[in-house]
Amino acid sequence: DGLYVWDAHTESIHKTNIFFAFGTSDTPGAVYLNGLAGHHAVCPCRLFCNIKGRRKSSGRSYYPAHLLPHNYTVPGCLHADNDPRWIEPIPPSQYNDFLQLILTSKTKTEYEERRKLTGISKPSLICGLKPEHTLGVPGCFPADLMHLASLNLTDLFVSLWRGTISCESSDDKGLWSWAVLSQTSIWQRHGQQVADTIPYLPGLFGCPPCNPALKISSGYKAWEFLTYVYGLAPALLYGMLPNLYWRNFCKLCAGLRILHQHQISVTQLKRAHQLLIEFLIEYETIYYQCQENCLHFCRPSIHAVSHLALETYRIGPPAYLTQWTLERVIGLLGGEIKQHSNPYANLSQRALRWCQVNTLKCIIPDLDSDSAEYQPPHGSVDLSDGFFLLCARERYPKHMSSAECQAFWVWAGSAVHRCTGRTTTSITCPTAPPAPRPCTPHTH
Repeated sequence: DGLYVWDAHTESIHKTNIFFAFGTSDTPGAVYLNGLAGHHAVCPCRLFCNIKGRRKSSGRSYYPAHLLPHNYTVPGCLHADNDPRWIEPIPPSQYNDFLQLILTSKTKTEYEERRKLTGISKPSLICGLKPEHTLGVPGCFPADLMHLASLNLTDLFVSLWRGTISCESSDDKGLWSWAVLSQTSIWQRHGQQVADTIPYLPGLFGCPPCNPALKISSGYKAWEFLTYVYGLAPALLYGMLPNLYWRNFCKLCAGLRILHQHQISVTQLKRAHQLLIEFLIEYETIYYQCQENCLHFCRPSIHAVSHLALETYRIGPPAYLTQWTLERVIGLLGGEIKQHSNPYANLSQRALRWCQVNTLKCIIPDLDSDSAEYQPPHGSVDLSDGFFLLCARERYPKHMSSAECQAFWVWAGSAVHRCTGRTTTSITCPTAPPAPRPCTPHTH
C-alpha cells in the first residue's frame, strides 16, 4: 500500500512506493531472491534461459555443458548440442506459466518433477510487489559481473593452470597440457613475477595483487584477482601456456575488459559478444573435449559469459549494476558490530544510526565536515581535472644508503638557501667520513 510520509514544509502527507529495479547477488545467494532452483539444478542458469544441464552417471549435480559428451547414456541428459549463439532468456509470460505449474503441484513427487522441468523452486519475494513497482521477474535479476569475472572465472582458470581442479579416476592429469603451473617451483616463480609488477601499477588500479603463490588461499581479494588474471596473466603466461589455450584465454580477457567499461559503444558490444561466444565454444572443445569425466570443467560461470553482452544491451553497462558497492557497504557495516553476543540487533541499530546521521547531513549540510572545500594533499601538484601528482613516499621507514643520505643533505642545504637566501655549509651528511683533525696538545 506504500509508505505515507509527512512533509513538514507543505504540511501534507505524501504516499511513496518502493520501486524494485535490480536484485544482485552471487549465484548461491541469488536463489533466495529469484526463487530459481540453483546452479546445480537441471536448469542451472541464473538468468533463466532454456539451457539444460548434464550430469555424470555417478553424480547428482548438473553442469551446463553445451556439447553432448561422447558415448553418453545418462537418462534425461541426452538432449542435442546447444548453440550458445541462440540461447535467450525465457520470456516473462512463460515464467508465469511455469510458476503457476509449480504452485499447483499436489504431491512432493509432482513438485520435484515440475521443478526439474521448469527450473523454479518457489515464488520470488519480488512477486509480492505490484507489477508496476518492479521491472518484472526474472528480468529484475541480472548477472553480477563482480562475482562472475573476479571470483568464479578466476578460480576456475587458476585451478586449471595449477592442475588443482578435481580429476576423475578415469582421467589423467599428465595429459593436461594446460596445467603449466602445476609444479611448485614454477608456481612460486610465477607468483614472484606477479609481485614484482607492483611498483609499475598505477595507483588508480586499486589494491595491487600480492604474490598468489603465498596469498591466494588466505584472503586474496576480488580486486587482486581482477588485476592479476585479466591484467597480468595474458602477458606472464605468454610463451608458457600453449598457444591454443593462451589465445582462448585472451578472448575472454578482451571481452570482459570491454564489459567493465562505464561507456560501451554498439560496435564494442558486438565485438565483446563475438569474443565471448568464440571463447565459450573453444573452451568446451579444448578443455572439456566432450568427455563425461570432464563435465565439471563446464561450470555455470562459463555458460554465463554468453549472456553478458545481451544483458548489457538490455539494461546497460554491468559496471553500474555489479556488487562492488554493496559488498563495500557490507564490509563497512560488519566493521560496525561491537556487540558480538547479539550481532544482528547491534547491526540493525548501527545501520539505523547511519541513516539518521545521513538524514541530518542532508537537512543541514554544514554538519558534514566532508563537504568542506577540498584541500589537496601537502606537497602535491595540481594537474587539473581533479588529478594531483603526489609526492613519492614509502610505506615503511628504512635506513638510507650512503649515496641516498648524501643526496638528501645536499638537497636540505639547498632548501635552506631557498628559504633564507643564505648559503649554509653547516648541514653535512652524518654518515660521511669525518674530516681529519689537526694534532693538538692535550689540555686539562
